[in-house]
Amino acid sequence: MIRSFIAVSFLLLVLSPGSAVADRPTGVQLLQECRQAQQLLNGSETVDVYDATSCIQYLAGFRDAMDIWEVSASPRAVCVPSEVTVEQLIRVTVKYVEDHPEDLHLDHALLVFTALAQAFQCFD
Repeated sequence: MIRSFIAVSFLLLVLSPGSAVADRPTGVQLLQECRQAQQLLNGSETVDVYDATSCIQYLAGFRDAMDIWEVSASPRAVCVPSEVTVEQLIRVTVKYVEDHPEDLHLDHALLVFTALAQAFQCFD
């Protein structure tokens, strides 16, 4: 019950147009940063390292949060297998955002969550 309340409260906070979260980065920035990360992972030497690192760190942290959620909550919305790398998470996220340009105005956390939930569904 408490977990459900926390999850609903978090979503309301993120989606609330007047909240402090409304100033958080959107899909536009996420896509820019993660494209740089993809280029870096592909071996390009002409990338914005700050943007690339921002994406890599954000998705690594997001995965850590999902791992914590996995052991503390049920049912789960995202089931990322342990062998999936951060590079794969970046590629899944970039593909999802590129395939959904109508969502670029949304908060980056919501976009990453949606991308991973779609790619790594739970079948409990």
